[in-house]
Amino acid sequence: MSGQYKTIDEQIAAMRSDWPLFRARKVDRHSAVWTGDVKPQFASYRFEIRYEIGDFPEVRILSPGNPPVNQRASKVEFSRAL
Repeated sequence: MSGQYKTIDEQIAAMRSDWPLFRARKVDRHSAVWTGDVKPQFASYRFEIRYEIGDFPEVRILSPGNPPVNQRASKVEFSRAL
């Protein structure tokens, strides 16, 4: 992308394409928050992703609290949308 960032509206559209069940809320013209559920085989987790243009996304597990260590993801990949 040679130093050029997507607008927050472009980020929202890209996330909607890759994660259609996540809900986006535009905070302002530079940031947004997404919430949605990720359902591995035997569990369900609600995530919140906060992103501001030019920064790294902040990912939080909202529920069910702290998953057991053996069920935590070792890496979260958002490169297609960001």
